Amino acid sequence: MVTRGKTNDSWRSFFKLIHRSKPSVGLFITACVISAASAVVSTFIPNFMKNIIDSYSLSGSLNGGILIRLAVLFIFVTITGVLSSYLLNKVGLKIVANLRGMTWTKIVKLPIEFFDKNQSGDIASRLVSDTTVIFNLVSQSFSQFINAVLTLLFCGFWLFYYSWELSLIIVISIPVFLLFFIPLGRVLSGLSKKLQRSTAMLNVNAIEMISENRLIKSFTAENYQIEKGLKNIDELLHIGMKQARWMAMVNPVLNLIMLVIMISVIGYGGVLLANGHLSPGTFIAFLTLIFYIMAPMSNFGMFFTQLQKTKGATERITQLLSEDEENIDQGKILNESHENIEIKDINFKYNTQEKLPFSLENISLSIKRGNTYALVGPSGGGKTTLISLLERFYKPSSGSIYIDGENIEDYSLNSWRSQIGYVSQEHSLISGTIRENLVFGIEEPSEEKIIEVCKMAYAWEFIKNLPKGLDTDIGERGLNLSGGQRQRIAIARMFLKDPKIILLDEATASLDSQSEEKVQSAMKKITEGRTAIVIAHRLSTIMNSENIIFVEDGKVTGQGKHDELQRTHPLYRQFCELQFNTQLSKGAS
Repeated sequence: MVTRGKTNDSWRSFFKLIHRSKPSVGLFITACVISAASAVVSTFIPNFMKNIIDSYSLSGSLNGGILIRLAVLFIFVTITGVLSSYLLNKVGLKIVANLRGMTWTKIVKLPIEFFDKNQSGDIASRLVSDTTVIFNLVSQSFSQFINAVLTLLFCGFWLFYYSWELSLIIVISIPVFLLFFIPLGRVLSGLSKKLQRSTAMLNVNAIEMISENRLIKSFTAENYQIEKGLKNIDELLHIGMKQARWMAMVNPVLNLIMLVIMISVIGYGGVLLANGHLSPGTFIAFLTLIFYIMAPMSNFGMFFTQLQKTKGATERITQLLSEDEENIDQGKILNESHENIEIKDINFKYNTQEKLPFSLENISLSIKRGNTYALVGPSGGGKTTLISLLERFYKPSSGSIYIDGENIEDYSLNSWRSQIGYVSQEHSLISGTIRENLVFGIEEPSEEKIIEVCKMAYAWEFIKNLPKGLDTDIGERGLNLSGGQRQRIAIARMFLKDPKIILLDEATASLDSQSEEKVQSAMKKITEGRTAIVIAHRLSTIMNSENIIFVEDGKVTGQGKHDELQRTHPLYRQFCELQFNTQLSKGAS
């Protein structure tokens, strides 16, 4: 009973998923009507053959009128078959296109927590591989299944019309057919889920191997990666071979059932024919109808197994679509002339670290409008996490962040984030041109404005020397550029956004001293009159900050100006000495 319940849930999920993809019901009904007409008319062909044979056996001549009508039937069946198949494929393609659109849109709207818990390759596999499994079912197998069902129904009518005794032989074989295909479907469903999980893991490992190829070569880990990949491929082969063994049984078993039916019908039908209870034309028509139902029976069996294989893909896509997403437009609109930001009693831990201590603990800060704040402290202390909370990538476990006395959660994500300029440690770039990266998520600015911000970020000096300038392709994640060039483009993009609140996470870490000095000058200019929070390790950046916040072990342990913290905070003093010595050694080298 439990298995049956799970099976019903799987079918319910599948059809609910198809319904959500908004199929063209009118086109589907039209295709089914045409397909039904084709199936109904095709079943008249054996009856015409019966009339031709019986007429010839009585008169000794062929009836020309019947032959002409038979030719017209052949033409009609061919045209309607092609048309219905095309229309059903069209419906299927639109369903899958809508399904992929839904999945793509859902992934874009999912919160950061989802990506923390799921691997990128597995997510991509649901979008591409799992939807392809459903595509194969809907666009290919489904049209064949519709024709198979209709053909079997109308052939069944004619079979009983000609001889109910012979038809009982076929009816008796149906339970045998079901006894084989129902357990087979369950086995294939389980194997399909394993296959999709292994395929997703291969996708994860492939993305990791390709994107981190420099790391692999640096650590001479080629053999490790080869062994890891081959192990995954062998697992896929093992599951695929199991699936192939079961699938290899489908046609032979189906042919065996049909052969037994044919021998039984020919044997018993021959007796009826010899006794005069069956005319030669009726006997030939009956045999022809059996050949008619062989292909639909085979299609029905393949559709059933394909349907079982689709259950795994349906579950994975349904799970993704049921995830909570960010509603970026829900909430109030944030006034651009906001004042101060208050962080009160914030505690936070990541969902992936439920058993670990808080990443941030009892954080309370007052961020004044128009001031620049430097977050300083050892790595892993919680600085980037604090920036992520301000960006609203995560929600605090307890406590709140306020702006002008109102909780930032009351404002829409779109309104809040549109006023924040964020440059991360990774200075993320997308595949494409420099221009596409600069205007990413920003309404199309003028050429003059783009060049202006590039000059402000000291990026124009290398962009103008590139063969295609702003339209130069920078490769996947900007790998055709140096680290410093990628960082300057990321900073220029932030300048182009012209935000009211600026969050900088190691924004000048990949720049040489000369470039950093230039960018820092530009940063100082753009931060005038704006609220800026900067994570910095370089001593020059720290010393020039109006307010320094020292964060360690998820807590704020010191706050003030550089000179004040030098006197009162031993760890800050030690931190500055370490930075000073590091910069001296770099200068000497």
